[in-house]
Amino acid sequence: MIRRLALFAVSFTGCHPAAQVLIAEPTSRFAWTEAAGFLNLAPISSDQGAGVEVFPTFMRGYGWSESLGWVNFGTGPADGVGYANISSADFGVNVLQSGILTGYAWIEGGGWINFDTSSNQQVPDARIDFQTLRLRGWAWGEAIGWVNFDDDEVFVALTPTCRADANFDGRLTPGDFNAWILAFNSEAAICDQNGDGDCTPGDFNAWVLGFTTACP
Repeated sequence: MIRRLALFAVSFTGCHPAAQVLIAEPTSRFAWTEAAGFLNLAPISSDQGAGVEVFPTFMRGYGWSESLGWVNFGTGPADGVGYANISSADFGVNVLQSGILTGYAWIEGGGWINFDTSSNQQVPDARIDFQTLRLRGWAWGEAIGWVNFDDDEVFVALTPTCRADANFDGRLTPGDFNAWILAFNSEAAICDQNGDGDCTPGDFNAWVLGFTTACP
């Protein structure tokens, strides 16, 4: 059944940071590499944090490979926006507005992983699928071969820390209301604001609560 919820005028005042971060689901956090087996994007470690975080314009944190060790996706860009990726002092994975991933991760036992595979027309670009909230596409490492984020059964699912930021721009603004309506109409994953696994009109109340309390 196709559902539609019409856009209508609504007044939400204010604009404030949402501290929006996407993190890997503990139950769906693996990607497969050709030469190194599984890559875990949500390892639990007291010294390297609790996994990879996806901000609106960049990724940060560490994944783990049982055979090769820690995988550094970046520690935060020098300018706070995006990694320059011209030296080891400022490297990491960037997130374009479209969700396409570019830049590099470093694996301690396997060298660089290149997330910009646009020059290879045989594989889809590494990217964030905002419709389903998961990683898609492929990345490449000289030592580990292809990294598959595109599998239908073993994949990295993402969960937002601030669901009210429905357009993933790192701010809570009236534009997030329109983004939630669009998500409702298309049954996108971010429509589910109350975390019950369904997309229903009841999620609107949950979105309002998240918006007015700035995602506590």
